[in-house]
Amino acid sequence: MTKLAIPFLTAAILMGASPFQVRATLVTWDDLPQGSYQPTPLGYGGYNWFFGDSTFGSAGPSGENNGLLQYSTAVNQGVTAYSPPNAAYNAWGFTPMRIESLAPGAGSEFTLSGWFSSQGDLGAGGAFEVQAQGFIGTSSTPAFTTIFTLPSNGTWVNESFATDSAVNKLLLTPLDNSGNAYAQAYPANGYFWMDNVQLTAVPEPTTMISGALMLLPFGSSAFRQLRKKLQAA
Repeated sequence: MTKLAIPFLTAAILMGASPFQVRATLVTWDDLPQGSYQPTPLGYGGYNWFFGDSTFGSAGPSGENNGLLQYSTAVNQGVTAYSPPNAAYNAWGFTPMRIESLAPGAGSEFTLSGWFSSQGDLGAGGAFEVQAQGFIGTSSTPAFTTIFTLPSNGTWVNESFATDSAVNKLLLTPLDNSGNAYAQAYPANGYFWMDNVQLTAVPEPTTMISGALMLLPFGSSAFRQLRKKLQAA
């Protein structure tokens, strides 16, 4: 390896370890065992997946599966997965889905994309509504709140949310015909499914600038070595 290559290699290593990487792991549940009412393992796809309310301490009704988000082989439940065989859903038909990152990264924009499908009643305007809220750290105050709609035959969701800091919890709550969270009573008609999900944190501009400035010394070092080599030629 030439001395000229060393600064660029060092820069590449630093870029790979830098805090402004974008995470976009595709989560399908298809590599998990088939079955019904199965708990999503902790850390699956780099995240923890739960069902429960916004207090974050809830293990779900009756502590079922220790509050871990359930998935099923979709055809067993009369649902078509985007990529068979498995898909995840909110248990009991009223519980929110809760996604917690194991390694939250700084981001000024948070994007959720994936296939979602309703299996409950149709909400106002002929659409099933889901409220998405992002939370930072242990705060119970949402950094953002938005609502998107789901048809019963499924749709591709691609929602971006602006935030001031790193979001490490995402809460997806089904809404009833009145636009309210379902009452916590079983049975309820707020079932919805998701498949092929990606969660992406877009870095803050200040973080990207800091990372770029960190690489400047290596660029100038490489330039000096190149100039010396040309002068010696």
